[in-house]
Amino acid sequence: MGTLFEAARSNDAVWATSLLQGGADMEAKDAVGGTALMVAAYCGSVEVAKLLVEAGADREAKRASGATALILAAQFGSVKVAKVLVEAGADKEAKTLMGNNAAALALQYNQPTIFALLDPAAALALGKELKQAFEEATLVHIISTRCERDDKQRPPHVQIDKYGHALSCDPFKSAQEVKRALERAGAAVLRDEGQGDEDGQRSEEGQGDEEGGVGPATCVFDPNGDNAFLVGGHSESASADAIRLSNWRWALERARQTGGCCVQIVVKPGLSMMQEAEAEMAADKGVRVVRLDCSDVIQTVNLEARVDGFVFQAAYERDLVQMPGWAELTALAQQAADGSITKPLSRQELETLASNQETLASKQRTLVSELEEENTELRTKLGMGPRGQRERKASFLSRFTSERPSRAAVTSGAVRV
Repeated sequence: MGTLFEAARSNDAVWATSLLQGGADMEAKDAVGGTALMVAAYCGSVEVAKLLVEAGADREAKRASGATALILAAQFGSVKVAKVLVEAGADKEAKTLMGNNAAALALQYNQPTIFALLDPAAALALGKELKQAFEEATLVHIISTRCERDDKQRPPHVQIDKYGHALSCDPFKSAQEVKRALERAGAAVLRDEGQGDEDGQRSEEGQGDEEGGVGPATCVFDPNGDNAFLVGGHSESASADAIRLSNWRWALERARQTGGCCVQIVVKPGLSMMQEAEAEMAADKGVRVVRLDCSDVIQTVNLEARVDGFVFQAAYERDLVQMPGWAELTALAQQAADGSITKPLSRQELETLASNQETLASKQRTLVSELEEENTELRTKLGMGPRGQRERKASFLSRFTSERPSRAAVTSGAVRV
């Protein structure tokens, strides 16, 4: 019949309901003190999490480490489960034995969406710092990706690992890994050039921006993650989508200004309609589009290294370096550092350039035509052109005819030969 823990791992609400009706104890604990709700939290099993919360499961139960279901959801990036727990009144300030609450762990484990959900004011403050970093960066890339897996890339359509995670590429986490890898590459260039510190920040002796400030070599805008900080407490407001779109356009303009790229992360079943529209927007701005095909990169989770620890494996750098386009992206960091980067023209600039070239060509054609007419007229005056030759011939014949004696005059002897 299975256990409630197994139903939670597979996000099978029907199975879980049957088990509860059969008398399964939803507060039963595993070897580390975890409940079925906690399993649903770290596996992202939102349907089972909803079921258990509605059935009255203890939201504040703790594992041996002190972690609650909300803390586990924050660590593992289970956004939907975190929302269910917050809306049900889960304690945001509950702490682990190490003294960390859910928001602190969301920030530590790079889960910006959950961090913004738990502490919107702090997210907005970090968003201001993030925007400043983008303004000061010498190279900006922008990521175009799906915000989450396609339904066909979730159970039961794909297999799961022994922890209940889908064996398919997670676009959200792959985007985070691409961002980290590219920013690390930019930081490495600065260190090699002796211009930056370990975090990729330009040192005071290094080259600054146009106003003389100091900033990171490379910043990569991940709309799924970075917007959580930039939108902050407005993530659920009616204007949130408009703010996200505005942020994407702003980051795209920074990419254009710095010679960066639009990095398309491709996962199954392929590009979304939004990604195709974003590629068109990039083309309009003259921003190059580079594709990274992560379709076959599988996300797995390792919970065996430490009881409450985990290692996410999304698009690892070892996978990225083998992808067409990665060398181009990493080479741009060096070009940005030495000032040799090429900044393509936008579609409007190309159209303006083409129009200007056509106008110039038209003026040149007019000038050539005028010069040809002047040349023809001059040659005519000098008797060098076809028309001049005809006129000279006619003049000669006229003089010859008028001066030549008639046959009768010659015959009569009037003209002495």
